[in-house]
Amino acid sequence: MEGSVYAVASVGTATSHLFVGTSGVVGRSYEGGASWSWTPTHSTFSVAVDPSRPDTVYAASRDAVLKSEDGGKKWAPTAAGLGKTFAYQLAVDAKNSPVFYAATASSGVFRSNDGARSWKPTGEQIARTTARCIAIDPTARDTVYVGTGSGVFVSANGGRDWQPRSDGLPPASVYSLLADPRTPGTIFAGTAAGLFRTLDGAKTWSRFPSAGIPAAVISLALDTSRDTLVAGTLGSGVFAVALGEP
Repeated sequence: MEGSVYAVASVGTATSHLFVGTSGVVGRSYEGGASWSWTPTHSTFSVAVDPSRPDTVYAASRDAVLKSEDGGKKWAPTAAGLGKTFAYQLAVDAKNSPVFYAATASSGVFRSNDGARSWKPTGEQIARTTARCIAIDPTARDTVYVGTGSGVFVSANGGRDWQPRSDGLPPASVYSLLADPRTPGTIFAGTAAGLFRTLDGAKTWSRFPSAGIPAAVISLALDTSRDTLVAGTLGSGVFAVALGEP
């Protein structure tokens, strides 16, 4: 597989079943990436798998949010309420899978309560903001984090209201967010100025690791088997950071 890959998603813990989003197709593999099947789309920035129905997959593309109910073979738009706004990232609430959030360009965050069939904008505080990434807190109900060009915002009520939570973050775009499901209040933020971490639910942030990553961090993944955070960067490859580091 060659070209730019904007999104990767696996089906539950079965990492042999993968989906990727690229600049022109969505790919699926049942062999851990050894072989792929492709479906043409527009640029796809995010792929999300319904945790309760692993054959139901969602993709955020430049023109629409797309839905597949057959494991990615066929796709149809499911963007009622989004209009022409395109989504950078989709997030599904693992504990309440009909609930989805979409981080959009110039229109903040949208929420769906019906499995992404229809969407409504969330709180006015970020209504005209470009939201690039979302993390749903796995330990606090209705708590959502969003990364923007001006830091992190947090909602404790499912998106009705948003509060800025960027104390300790540099004045830089936030490209990726990841909530550690094992440790309440621990969130990682990939920014244009490197990697940061909060241990108190985004009240305060600090650079992580303390030595820093000398590049913009645009994607994050957690390897629980090795207690390691994996950070993808813009132009500097991939860094693996042991979570025990200062």
